[in-house]
Amino acid sequence: MKWPDLKVGDLVKWIDYTKPTFPCGIARAGIFLRHAVSPTDFRDIVVFHNGKETLWCAFQCEVINESR
Repeated sequence: MKWPDLKVGDLVKWIDYTKPTFPCGIARAGIFLRHAVSPTDFRDIVVFHNGKETLWCAFQCEVINESR
C-alpha cells in the first residue's frame, strides 16, 4: 500500500503471520489514524486496533472497500 492511498478513518486489513500456531495467518482490521512520525522499523502507520493505537507496516495493509 502506498501512503497517498491511505486517508484518516480508512478501514485497513493486515494479515498477521507472527503467531506460530496459525500458519495461514490471522486477518486483523483497524482504522487508519496517521503516519508514524519517525518509524524505527517497517511499522510506519498508526491504526486503532483492539482498543488501542498500534503500529503496522503500510506495505502489508490493504484498504477494505465496500464498493468492491
